[in-house]
Amino acid sequence: MNAEFFWHPKEHIKLPKWASYTTPFELYAFSATVEDEVLLLYNITTPDTEEDTLFEYKLVHLKVHGAVILHIKLPLFVDRMDQFSDGCYLFVSSRIAIDEGPNAIIANNQGKIVSQLLLGDGINYMQIDDSDRIWVGYTDEGVYGNFGWDPSNTIGREGVVVFNRSGKRLWDARMFDMVECSAMNINKEEQLFFIYDDFKLVKAYDDLEGSLNCGFWSIREQYFQHFVRDEDDTFIVSDWQGQVRRLFPHSTDYLPGPVINFMDDANSLLDGEILMRGNYVYMLQDDTIYRKEFGR
Repeated sequence: MNAEFFWHPKEHIKLPKWASYTTPFELYAFSATVEDEVLLLYNITTPDTEEDTLFEYKLVHLKVHGAVILHIKLPLFVDRMDQFSDGCYLFVSSRIAIDEGPNAIIANNQGKIVSQLLLGDGINYMQIDDSDRIWVGYTDEGVYGNFGWDPSNTIGREGVVVFNRSGKRLWDARMFDMVECSAMNINKEEQLFFIYDDFKLVKAYDDLEGSLNCGFWSIREQYFQHFVRDEDDTFIVSDWQGQVRRLFPHSTDYLPGPVINFMDDANSLLDGEILMRGNYVYMLQDDTIYRKEFGR
């Protein structure tokens, strides 16, 4: 890919230490909520017989003041999660065969299952907005079909679909002929998602009639999986390798600048799992979460 780059001095940005949590269990999911809180899901046990269908998890919900710990058993391999405004959690498996049933579970904050939904196969992103709408972005397998799904009738064939908490389809991005939704940032101020392979960063908004409409920016051949909006109409983005750049407005589209390095307070290079949502960039390195707010 021969991308054109915008010249700018290389940046070194400090990410302050925000929280830490130590456990011997394997991390299955790492996400942030619309309230800028962090969810960590650890696997304790997996089903080992045909009769045993339950995964046992430890959910760590990190807030500004302390943490909530929840032990929960679910009949689902979970790799996506978020929280509704009433405190209920949504747990999702990104892969599901046509004959395997629901792949999303809503549980209350005591761990009791409230309902189950079918959101389809090939889920790349799942985020809940402050109106409790579920935004789902799909991979190319979710768009075109796999695991027995008919390519002409997949749930994710439009690339991005919005559901209510009962699983009713409210809106989809059929106006874009997308291969996949490769990034998403649903927050209190705007709903944004990135389309591959058209390289469009789309902003969806509610019009006066209560319907969702879209505008978009063109991105000059820069693929990314996470992003936040920063000052001066720039975006900070991270690709699938964890390489971070700033996108600069240029004429009618955006150009990528040099690689950004994230540093800790001791000026040591950070190298961990990156997450971006709202105005925040998060990095999970070992048992520590680093966090910085951008755009303000």
